[in-house]
Amino acid sequence: DVQYKNEFGMQMVFERRHHLSNLVAADAAADGADSAGRIQDATNDWLFSETLFLQTSECIYLEYDGFHDEGYTLAPIPPDRAKPSRLQGPEKTTVAISVSSREEAVPEVDGTGTTTNNEEEPNLQMVAIFDISARAREEAILGILLTTFVIGLLAVGTMTFSRDVNTLVIVPIEKMVQLVRDISANPLGKDYSLGPDQIR
Repeated sequence: DVQYKNEFGMQMVFERRHHLSNLVAADAAADGADSAGRIQDATNDWLFSETLFLQTSECIYLEYDGFHDEGYTLAPIPPDRAKPSRLQGPEKTTVAISVSSREEAVPEVDGTGTTTNNEEEPNLQMVAIFDISARAREEAILGILLTTFVIGLLAVGTMTFSRDVNTLVIVPIEKMVQLVRDISANPLGKDYSLGPDQIR
């Protein structure tokens, strides 16, 4: 599922950024120079996972909030992607990962595709908007095809039903009405008994 893949990728990026933020905070508290290599490795891990995430998903907006690691807050999105403001509501979905001091990072999405808020204000947050216009377009085309199929099925059913009603009900009633008219016009003038080939 695409949504699971997006959330999983976000989780990986968030964990690496969170790890980097923790290393920077620990380094600032310890005021030591020996952790510079670990911070550089954590930065490379985070940038690699973010680049991989942006290349393998349809992410069109990625924002970080609350991280104190001197990294950027808005991720560089590839320029060929659509802008969030140019997409309508059903063509995009928003996923957010937030963590407070007492929680694990968990993606939270409500029915509208937006994040549900916890009672506590989160310390760290990552918000991404994904372009799902291709899926929305595919669903619209499938809806049109389904509607066309149902209309065709109803038309064929109506024609078949009308033909059967005409053959089994209307034609015999018209024959009986005509027979009654002929008999009432000249009751003794003609033989109205049916032959074997006329009985159906």
